[in-house]
Amino acid sequence: MIITHYFRTQEDAIFRAKQVAKQPGYDFWGVTMPNGKRGFAIYKKGNLVEQYITVRKKD
Repeated sequence: MIITHYFRTQEDAIFRAKQVAKQPGYDFWGVTMPNGKRGFAIYKKGNLVEQYITVRKKD
């Protein structure tokens, strides 16, 4: 199961991803989704477990 969290700013997403990645066995990488949204992926022992995605409000 992959959990996806959505944030309004890239700074909020990376802050949360870094906090989770501090746990032993966790790592994070930047990702771009197929629809163009950017964010970060959290891996636990090489398996994707969470995503932190940035979404922008349309004007």
